Amino acid sequence: MARLDPDDIELELALREAEARERAASVSLAEFTREAWHVVEPATELVWGRHLDVVCEYLEAVTAGEIKRLKINIPPGHMKSLLVSVMWPAWRWLRAPSERFLSVSHASPLALRDAIRA
Repeated sequence: MARLDPDDIELELALREAEARERAASVSLAEFTREAWHVVEPATELVWGRHLDVVCEYLEAVTAGEIKRLKINIPPGHMKSLLVSVMWPAWRWLRAPSERFLSVSHASPLALRDAIRA
């Protein structure tokens, strides 16, 4: 059996990481959320609504620097926390792993829950 050269292994890992970043850069937040849903919520079926497209669109505009201040005001249970505090940071980290997020909530268990899920 042929022995693998450590330099070849490092090169292969670097190429795979570059490919993953390139793919992540081409995937919208909405598409990322749909693909990652089963990881975050394996027991829950994703029911996608137009409001999620709009929230994703606005978060992408924040990412692009087109929006400096954003307030999302939708009723509880419409996936606002999951999109903003879990999916969006994860999507951003694929593109820019050195970015940092600060998660806050009216109750610290909620902030901790979402930070762990991200």
